[in-house]
Amino acid sequence: MKLYSNSFSPNARRPRVCAAELGIKLDVVEMDFGKGDPRKPEYLAINPMGKVPTLVDDDGYVLWESPAMLVYLANKHPDKGLGGTDARSRAEIARWMFWNASHLENGVFTVAFEKIVKPMMMGQQPDDARVAAGTADWTRFAPILDAHLMGKDWLLGKAFTIADICVATTVDFATMAGLDLATHKHLAAWLGRIRERASWKA
Repeated sequence: MKLYSNSFSPNARRPRVCAAELGIKLDVVEMDFGKGDPRKPEYLAINPMGKVPTLVDDDGYVLWESPAMLVYLANKHPDKGLGGTDARSRAEIARWMFWNASHLENGVFTVAFEKIVKPMMMGQQPDDARVAAGTADWTRFAPILDAHLMGKDWLLGKAFTIADICVATTVDFATMAGLDLATHKHLAAWLGRIRERASWKA
């Protein structure tokens, strides 16, 4: 199974962590943004979005969009329980993954792009107005996640799932962008537990 990835991308980290949890060996192809790898015709032929990651299964099946990869990998190994074990747990996983994509991720990625990507990769200064807008989203949505995690080990309670992987990559990226976890003690503790997992370290 081949994964077109980039070590800096939080989205590309998701299938790598999931594969490590499941014991799946990935052939990781590192894509160099500086050399324009994601925009080359041969890559666009398998991922017209021109982004990472892209997963290619052993039989040639191609999948892009990282949350879909998490679902796919978990469904290939249902015995591990990462994708939920019944209708309700699968709905809860979908809820938090959709919530992340629709709400939390937008603000985090806006701030990260302005404060990390533009200075590092584009030689540009951050747009303060966009940083402020992204920070406002974080300020609005992070407390919802923090409150949900009170008294829980993982998003679904005692069961670690792909929802934790999906949301944790966003929250970890938020810390890289300088967004504050100090006032969100349950969220900070949850992220600490995830960072201690062997799959995350790998």
